[in-house]
Amino acid sequence: MVKPIRDALNKLSTKDDRQLTYSEIIQVSIERPSKIRRASKILFDAYAAGDVFVYVRIEDAPDFIQLPQ
Repeated sequence: MVKPIRDALNKLSTKDDRQLTYSEIIQVSIERPSKIRRASKILFDAYAAGDVFVYVRIEDAPDFIQLPQ
C-alpha cells in the first residue's frame, strides 16, 4: 500500500519518491476500540466517521530510527 501512495505524492510533495528516506505505516481496524493521542483534528474526525480512510503526514525524517522489538 505504501508504494502507490508514495507514487501519488510525486510532484505534490517531492519531485520523485526516491527523495523520501523514511516512511512508516500502520493499519488500524476502525471496528476495534483504540486509544489515539496527539492526533490532528482531521485524523480524529476521519476516525470518528467510521469510514475507511488513508491519512498521510509529511515531515522531516527523525534523527534516529527505533526499530520495533
